[in-house]
Amino acid sequence: MFCSSCLTNTSKYRLSERHSCTGRSTWWRQIRVPVELGSQQPGTRAARCAVSSTTRRFAMQVTGVRDARDGKPTSPKAFPWLQFVKYEGLGNDFILVDQRKCAWPEVDTAQAVRLCDRHRGIGADGVILLLPAISSGADFRVRIVNADGSEPEMCGNGIRCVAKYAVDVCNDSAAGPNEASTFGDGALSIETGAGYIRPRVLSDGRVCVDMGPPILDPQCVPTTLPGSRRIADVKAAVEVPLDGSTAEDIAAARLPLPPPECCGASEFVWRCTAVSMGNPHCVIFVDQKTFAWVDANLERIGPMFETHHCFPRRTNTEFIEVCGPRDLRMSVWERGAGRTMACGTGACAAVVAATISGRIPSQGAGASGDPVSADACVVHLPGGDLEIYWSPENRHVYMTGPANFVYRGECLLESSSL
Repeated sequence: MFCSSCLTNTSKYRLSERHSCTGRSTWWRQIRVPVELGSQQPGTRAARCAVSSTTRRFAMQVTGVRDARDGKPTSPKAFPWLQFVKYEGLGNDFILVDQRKCAWPEVDTAQAVRLCDRHRGIGADGVILLLPAISSGADFRVRIVNADGSEPEMCGNGIRCVAKYAVDVCNDSAAGPNEASTFGDGALSIETGAGYIRPRVLSDGRVCVDMGPPILDPQCVPTTLPGSRRIADVKAAVEVPLDGSTAEDIAAARLPLPPPECCGASEFVWRCTAVSMGNPHCVIFVDQKTFAWVDANLERIGPMFETHHCFPRRTNTEFIEVCGPRDLRMSVWERGAGRTMACGTGACAAVVAATISGRIPSQGAGASGDPVSADACVVHLPGGDLEIYWSPENRHVYMTGPANFVYRGECLLESSSL
């Protein structure tokens, strides 16, 4: 192990001991980087892990390759180190790459998949690229790449992470004067594949996102499921049998059924409510016993719902247990990511589906129109809780939840691989 400040061999020190070149209680540990450096001297690449004694949160900085003569980093052209930050929202984790001002070319799909690999890369549910805005109405735009290389139109947890990152950068004392004044009020406008999304970082660190109105027209979700119930001026697909109405349809779908002890003696049918929050969602309501069975078998049955023929662009699937009039429990299989700890757009779709199917009452107006103080529904996910409010006034869905910095670092991108 080598100190990243003076490159002194610190192998004789325990992990909890201090190196003599620093007066702070800092832990040093070398990070192995999967790249051959040839003639570089031992200790010319190192990593520093600073652990706060109060928060116990790691902040990692993997340093660039240093020239053996003067200790200065080599140019990105010689060794293309890509700077990134990692954020998480309720355990849904993302690699954020701010490419608005950097000299690196835009990360491609193959590189993003490699970065998301939890065994050979950094590990994440997706990569989010921050890019210059195309239109003047947005602060910047984002491109989202799932762990499997697919690109969703939107990601609720990812947008919260992006908003928190943008405001964190502005509040950083080292930020430039232009950046520090851009998002001072915590409100942003972000271009996504689903249009403009407007998040706001609250004083308590949580992020409230205006997700816009839900899309209920089956053709726009999109799904081939027929409309079954008129909601306003749209005939929405509400609790439609997902296996079809004929024996041939049921046989073609081949969706597994829960055991009799879960669904009882009556014939069980998967019923779907189709909602789009800029990306498609298949919301299925189940009772407590069936929810437990689904959660235990999600890796097996999730892909069958994701690729169901009724959703031509695949779909996210949420299994929902209604625990109370403002209380939902959710297990999710995300399109392109599989089982995740949380899904923001899925939580929004679940509340909309529960409302239009009559499983929970409509939500009331918030104080002075503020969605944060409104009659929110709490959605319990494996990673924590989200507050979802479907406004009766403008019909927009508002999502409020946490987003947290995990660490920052650099990695080597070479020929579409780490």
